[in-house]
Amino acid sequence: MQAFIPLLLKSVLISGLLYLYYSLFLKGKKLHVYNRYYLLATVGLSLAIPFMNFEWYNIERSSSQGIQLLEVINSPDVAEPIIAGETAFLTVDNVVGAVYLLISLFLLLALVARVIWLHRLKANANSFKVHGVEIIETTSSSAPFSFLGTVYWRKGIAIGSDEGQLILRHELCHIEQKHTLDKLFMQLVLIGVWVNPVFWLIRKELALQHEFIADEAALEDSDTDAFARMILQVQYGSVFPDIVHPFFHSSIKRRLMMLNQTNKTKFSFLRRLMVIPVAAIAVFLLSFKLSSKEMPFNRSGKTIAVVFDAGHGGMDGGASGIDGIKEKDLTLRVCRKLQQLAAEYNIETKLTREDDSYPTPTDRTEHSNRLRPDLFVSIHVNANAPDEPPVGYEIFVSDKNVAYKESKLLASAVIARFASIQIGSTLMQRGAHVLKESNCPAILIECGNIQNKAHVGMLTDDKKLESFCRNILSGIVDYQNSLK
Repeated sequence: MQAFIPLLLKSVLISGLLYLYYSLFLKGKKLHVYNRYYLLATVGLSLAIPFMNFEWYNIERSSSQGIQLLEVINSPDVAEPIIAGETAFLTVDNVVGAVYLLISLFLLLALVARVIWLHRLKANANSFKVHGVEIIETTSSSAPFSFLGTVYWRKGIAIGSDEGQLILRHELCHIEQKHTLDKLFMQLVLIGVWVNPVFWLIRKELALQHEFIADEAALEDSDTDAFARMILQVQYGSVFPDIVHPFFHSSIKRRLMMLNQTNKTKFSFLRRLMVIPVAAIAVFLLSFKLSSKEMPFNRSGKTIAVVFDAGHGGMDGGASGIDGIKEKDLTLRVCRKLQQLAAEYNIETKLTREDDSYPTPTDRTEHSNRLRPDLFVSIHVNANAPDEPPVGYEIFVSDKNVAYKESKLLASAVIARFASIQIGSTLMQRGAHVLKESNCPAILIECGNIQNKAHVGMLTDDKKLESFCRNILSGIVDYQNSLK
């Protein structure tokens, strides 16, 4: 759902801008055919442009440096995710998504019900053909109206009378111009994107343009005043489906005004031509790349001693990923980069392994505890388990650690730093030996997914890896500063 929201906002912005132009310069003008296709194009562009990857300029945004103290300190001491994880079912995203789909389903069922109503109406009525078009006689007060290639004609209106011929020409125009397809298209769009208010306005305006076009076709050389009087004098029927073209139920006032509008539209060519720069402006407004400006790193006022633990090693290769890459190699690469950069942050580092060896979990914690560090950070890379959803960036703590609350605070500081570079991570519980047995605050970082090309690419690209490691180190400094 989070990925859908930016696309929706872009769609609303584009449709709103194009509809504003329509309202100011095209609405109420005798440009009916052009207006019809303009409105359809507005919907099409509003749906297509958000998916186009225009990145002509860049906008940076700064992220907050705050640590999620309330979420961490007040979190319950249970063996469940401390912060809602990616696999949680009852999330805000899931609830909103479910409500959205239910409304879409309701609109779809309503459309199906209208089509079924038309089918039953047709099945229970007599029919005949005029000019090759099927005419269905019905007692429905909604008639006369047209749907696709059929005209539904109300009994009691003489089709051979002057008024009947006007109505028939009107409905035949709807059929020839395939106006029903426009209406069905708008109904399907609204089923999928019902939350866009501009699309509802466009649907209403499009239906009116259909009526204006059909009115002009019906008139030909007929008396405009007589046609207007006929519209007003015919008795109204009941509610009708909005996928049909009812003759007597359109916006009467605007139809009458349009029938009596004799003045030629001024600057009609310019009005139509100006849509090009308006569409260009809409595209330009969305042709930026929004990137997060990395939070500046702070140098700790107090020297922080940290032991970095490169997971696995030696005979224990850990998980295997793209092109056969091993987790043990990636974890050592990350730890070496952390050690290389740490001095800039006033962080002193030690590694539990500096080569392709395999210290046991007990060896790692005993070695770390002898050094008496301020913090212990174990580095790993996630992997997909069979028949389970993909996993990514996670940070684990253990409630068996002697400094459990401090461990959570440290993890949350790193999570906040990851968020500044658009990495979403989850804080979880795990009873890992290196977390339980460490005599200081300890966290275990799963640095993405070894089976994910983008995640592995970040760990193997020097520039991206440096940015990733700097955010871990900055999180450590943020944690230390929060203790003051």
